[in-house]
Amino acid sequence: MEDLKKIYIRSLPSRIDSLKTQVDDLENSSEGAGESIRRLAHSLYGSGATYGFPRVSEAARKVEVCPDSELVTKSREFIHVLEDIVLGYEKTPQTLLIIDDDPDIVLILKMTMARLFDKIDEAETFEKAQLLLQQQDYSLILLDLVLPDRDGREILVDMRKSPYMKRVPILVMSALTDFKHKQECYALGADGFIQKPFMPEEVILTVQTTLNQYESSRETPLPDKAEALHEKELQSFYQKTHALMQRTRNHATLVKIAVDDLQTFRLHFGRDTEDKIVTKAQNIINDHLRDSDYLFRHHDGSFSMILPNTSLDDASLIVERMLFYIRESGKKDVQFFMSAGLVDLGDVKSYEEATTTVNALLVQAQNEGGNRVVLQSRSESLKNKIMLAEDDRLMANIIIHNLKKAGFEVDYFSDGALALEGAEAQDYSLMITDIKMPVIDGFELLRRVRMLPGKTHTPVLILTSMGNEDDIVRAFDSGADDYLLKPFSPKELIARINRMLRGLS
Repeated sequence: MEDLKKIYIRSLPSRIDSLKTQVDDLENSSEGAGESIRRLAHSLYGSGATYGFPRVSEAARKVEVCPDSELVTKSREFIHVLEDIVLGYEKTPQTLLIIDDDPDIVLILKMTMARLFDKIDEAETFEKAQLLLQQQDYSLILLDLVLPDRDGREILVDMRKSPYMKRVPILVMSALTDFKHKQECYALGADGFIQKPFMPEEVILTVQTTLNQYESSRETPLPDKAEALHEKELQSFYQKTHALMQRTRNHATLVKIAVDDLQTFRLHFGRDTEDKIVTKAQNIINDHLRDSDYLFRHHDGSFSMILPNTSLDDASLIVERMLFYIRESGKKDVQFFMSAGLVDLGDVKSYEEATTTVNALLVQAQNEGGNRVVLQSRSESLKNKIMLAEDDRLMANIIIHNLKKAGFEVDYFSDGALALEGAEAQDYSLMITDIKMPVIDGFELLRRVRMLPGKTHTPVLILTSMGNEDDIVRAFDSGADDYLLKPFSPKELIARINRMLRGLS
């Protein structure tokens, strides 16, 4: 319980700062400040007593329920309680190492970090930093990328080779802010990236958040805790890629790849061999990635990759090539194999679903013997499920009859609004829609469907009597996959549907 208390205490300074800012905003009549204060008080109300600080819960409750006229007063009383607990509770000394050759930057950082750390050391070269690391354990390291005697990225690699240094958060500082530099630093083991020139307040927030995350990971043996440290970076790239997919309708693939039986290598040959294997795998993976691809290294030695503008089939070829070179490299040294799971991001509705699915596919690949790639596939039931939006009941009956005769299951909707509700609630292998319909026409239905999570690549066939060239162009620009004019041949309709579904297989 004492260890949990320490973690909780160390999380309070950043919350105190946030409360102070919100109270100042409230006094200046800033919109939303009161709501933010009550929300923060609510979170501390639940955790205070749990961690052994009933005074926190009591003060937080008063902030939650007080009238608006008393909110400033109660909030300041709450802040006083939090500060009193932080000052009165014995804590493990926090130490910081700043590796930077700019004396002005170092001075600013030391002044900024003084209230967070009990001791701050500085090193203008890697050589001096090595000496300090031999003499002192550090709670956190701030590392500049450009030093007189060594490239900061090389330093990062060297530091992460040490078992102890794997447990120390390292934040990279640099004026080089393009995506490739950030991506490389995260892949090499950085826990965060501070852009120069920086705002002291932002540095404090980044440092405090990183310390809190590492404290939590040290106190628990759960493997997924450490993995969650950089999750926001991976999630951020996922969101950007997913937004681009919705605009362009291009494919993108999420890959989870890991060394088979890595724990066995660690147990039999030690952590140095494990590190060597993971580093070699990372280098080979990097050699086969393109500039637009994103590589993320998890703390358990596995990797996630996001491959924009890449279908599942193309992604599997890329990954199979990686696995081939990994097998070949092992013949000269330690033989190891890797497995991977792949999922098309257009077929999932959220980041959580994407990661859950790809993790399950990776486990499946390893359980089937390893050294293989498993792709997400659509279920047989989904392959046969079609949505039909058509306001002409007689026409709808003809279409439904032919679809069922061909072995398809059909959900029928008589207007665009009902069809949209159906698309939101259910996944379909293919959608057929007329253009002229009540409430929402086919163009608007198509536009909204393409904005739904998981519906980016669902094939849509426009079936209509509107054969104007402008209408056809508008349909394809809106995301239609095919366009068939009424009256139509039922055989042609089924043939077109089968052709589109084969493209998904």
